Amino acid sequence: FYIHLNDANAMEEFIKAVLLASLVIVLFLGELGGTVIAAAILPSAVAFGFFLVYMLGVQRDFGIMMGLVFVVGKLLDDSIVVVEVVRRHIERGFHPKVAAVLGAEQVQNAILAATLTFAVMLYPMTQLTGDMGAGFYSMTVPMITSVIGSYFLAMTITPLMASVLFKPKPGAIAITEEVEVPLEEEMKLESEPPPGWIGRVMHKVFLRHFHTFEQAFMRWVAWSLHHRWIVVAGIVGSLMMALTLFDKLGVEQMPLTDTSVVLGYVRASPGVSTERMAQIVKKIEHIAMEQKNVKDVSALTGQSPVWGQYFTGYGVNEVNEARLLMNLTIAREQRQQTQWQIQDAIYRKAKAEIPDLDVLFLRPLSPTPIAASRAPVEVLIKGPNMQQVYDYGHQVLQIAKTQAKGLHNPYLDTIYGVPQLEVDVDQARAMTMGLRVKDVVGQVYYAINGGMTGTFFNPQPMDYHSRILIRYRKGQRRSLQDLRDLKIATPKGRVVPLSAVARVRDSVGFNTIHTYNTLYAASVLGYYQELGLKETTMNLLVPAKMQFSMPKGYSIGPAGLMGTMLQAFNELNSGLKVALVAVLFLLIIQFRSFSTALVLMLAIPLEGLGGIGALWLRDMNWSPPVLWGMVILAGIVLSNSILMVDLMLHFRRRGADRDHAIVAASAQRMRPVLMTAIAAGIAMLPVAIWPPPATEQFKEIATAVMGGLVTSTMMTLIAIPVAYSLMDDFVTFLRRFYLDDVWLPGRRNSEEKGSGEAS
Repeated sequence: FYIHLNDANAMEEFIKAVLLASLVIVLFLGELGGTVIAAAILPSAVAFGFFLVYMLGVQRDFGIMMGLVFVVGKLLDDSIVVVEVVRRHIERGFHPKVAAVLGAEQVQNAILAATLTFAVMLYPMTQLTGDMGAGFYSMTVPMITSVIGSYFLAMTITPLMASVLFKPKPGAIAITEEVEVPLEEEMKLESEPPPGWIGRVMHKVFLRHFHTFEQAFMRWVAWSLHHRWIVVAGIVGSLMMALTLFDKLGVEQMPLTDTSVVLGYVRASPGVSTERMAQIVKKIEHIAMEQKNVKDVSALTGQSPVWGQYFTGYGVNEVNEARLLMNLTIAREQRQQTQWQIQDAIYRKAKAEIPDLDVLFLRPLSPTPIAASRAPVEVLIKGPNMQQVYDYGHQVLQIAKTQAKGLHNPYLDTIYGVPQLEVDVDQARAMTMGLRVKDVVGQVYYAINGGMTGTFFNPQPMDYHSRILIRYRKGQRRSLQDLRDLKIATPKGRVVPLSAVARVRDSVGFNTIHTYNTLYAASVLGYYQELGLKETTMNLLVPAKMQFSMPKGYSIGPAGLMGTMLQAFNELNSGLKVALVAVLFLLIIQFRSFSTALVLMLAIPLEGLGGIGALWLRDMNWSPPVLWGMVILAGIVLSNSILMVDLMLHFRRRGADRDHAIVAASAQRMRPVLMTAIAAGIAMLPVAIWPPPATEQFKEIATAVMGGLVTSTMMTLIAIPVAYSLMDDFVTFLRRFYLDDVWLPGRRNSEEKGSGEAS
């Protein structure tokens, strides 16, 4: 039910984004034709992207549709630019068919560059590893494929639909041939109302005010070009402010999400009987069902958690363990009580009424693979001696219960004192039979504990046989003698009893032996709520390190989500550096100019103040998903800058002076830039302010991206023109300094003198 609910919520947010973006287009263009084109192109681009995703074998999950919400503006951007340019050609008197061809030809290089830079920026996000990498991969690949699809559709379907849906300019002679428009005419802004009654209404309500704003914006750009260092000071100040606010942000791996589904792990005291464990599980189910917001509870006794297992080693399922699955009513729609309040109430009552309950750990089921670890907070102890590792782990657990502020329900994943049978393999005798220790132990493990059929064979085509458990019959694994008689197969085909290669004796030991990078390992786990992940983990880790003086070979450090977060930050930062270098080279190749590429790259840091400021204002944290969202935003703002600079270069190639070309290009590109930014921002607004159930983890991403959109759009429209003019002056200076004879009179005179002496 909740999987379908999450999918439905994601689809609902995407449909809202499409509808709101369509309203933005009809508002700015003043006619239904452009809105119809956008409404057709957007789902078509998504369908094209899904087709490529299917061909790549990407698994469908909840994050795919939510990821597409963040690129609605980019998916519309290409078609918005084409439609806007086609409209301008029609307003100059061209027939819609000719205008469609001219418009697509004029912007095809710029749109191609914008699409490639977006894909290159996001590609490193698909190469991350671990649970975090799996989550980012499923969300990023559909974005890239859909954006590529939007480019092809913008260059083909959009001009075709525009030629049919747009009407010639009323009262003008329609130009049916491709003729060169005078430069001054091409650089002029149009202010007449769009055709039709909708155009007249939109012009009266909005467009006439927007045309006035366009004229004012031209004056602002002109003023900025005459006061460039004021603009530069403003940019530097904003970047310094962004760095200051960034130092004040908290850091976490993933925002807590009330998913309305709870996973639980139950562990009773060592040595409890099967019958007693069944009573304990039944009692916990009864306590849970007393909560009015719990719909149902199911348990599987004799099973340890299967999520987040990244250790090697040996262990068997025991009768004192159980797994729980609990469904709650839908958050905020059917209940006001949070999932953590429900969990705490169940935990407190169970611990008070069940004396032999050792562990009851409850956690939300993550809707994406990004947070699929054993527990949100995990501190890992490693060393060469298992008993010493366990002793350290037990001491860390006491610190967790008494000193770790913000940590809830801590427990140690390893138990000592479990009655067991110890198998001591005689390595010398085993080797004479061609057996290694792990060969013997592996056969014992699978005979007693069992394994799914997929462990032993995997025929093609794959059937559902992997659900079948294979192990010895119950009567063959009852006693100590049964274990000694267990059959061990040698590489040469002989079958010998276990007693021939090992001693088997009663003992007391650990329930599970974990190894991590060849060392024994034990973990203290828990979850955080009031404080962030990093702060809660450090509240446990710092006092533990201060109180312990571990000998060489032993260590204590963060694992689980904290380890995943550190790994994700490192990989994201490395990937971002690679992406920036790749984008720089791509822009150099596209524009054949190093200086132009540097100007375009300036757009990326301009998003910092808005994104970081929005997080700071809403008391949110910096996290790998937020950094991922900022990379997406970087691709969008780069696209806007490319479109602006490309038109500046076009006007200059036609003979316009630099400042006039900058002012005209900035004014003409302001409308599509604003349309893209507003469409993208409105699409993310519901996720940032009113996220539906199970989508809270996207709230911080949407907040950062919306804030970055605001500042980057405002600053790009002014900063890019100023940066272009400054870079143009610098390049001109270098050319004159190194190439112009006016700057090298001594060399010119010496050359003239030398030529005279030679003659």
